[in-house]
Amino acid sequence: MQAPSGCWHYVSRKTRHSKAVVAMREIILTQGKVSLVDDKDYKWLNEYKWYAHKDGYTYYAVRNRSIWTDGVGPGLISIHRVILKAKKGEICDHIDRNGLNNRRSNLQIVSARKNSLNSRLSKSNTSGFKGVYYVGLDINLNERWTAQIIINGIHKYIDVFATPEEAHEARQIYLEQYEESIAQ
Repeated sequence: MQAPSGCWHYVSRKTRHSKAVVAMREIILTQGKVSLVDDKDYKWLNEYKWYAHKDGYTYYAVRNRSIWTDGVGPGLISIHRVILKAKKGEICDHIDRNGLNNRRSNLQIVSARKNSLNSRLSKSNTSGFKGVYYVGLDINLNERWTAQIIINGIHKYIDVFATPEEAHEARQIYLEQYEESIAQ
């Protein structure tokens, strides 16, 4: 539904019962794409020409940067980095994994580890779970699955399991225990 001010109001499925309404606007991109931004950011963001840029499986809104800023030369800059005022080396994450949803409530600056936890499964994933891999058949011709996690660049193999579901459950327990230990 369009409001009189020309901004769009969006009610998510999760918040429909609470009648939460968020004012947002669309910035027109190339390739028939649009980027969603908060109403309060629309005016200053729309002063620039933004382009749809595909990186892997995801589209992002980018523009050309023609001057040196923060020690970075000419090139492309993403709209989400501009909105968050991200510094060089900081990682911006789209919570819903939609690179064109650039509302502030959908953006966050995260560590590399947290960003990887929010990533999609690769197309080659056969287990349906992150960190769970097919090992092969054991001596009795039963399928075997392994669970692993990467902590600070080091692969930690948890164990071998009969089903991907068991491996996933063990990995989740290990992750929870690890998170508790670093929180203390």
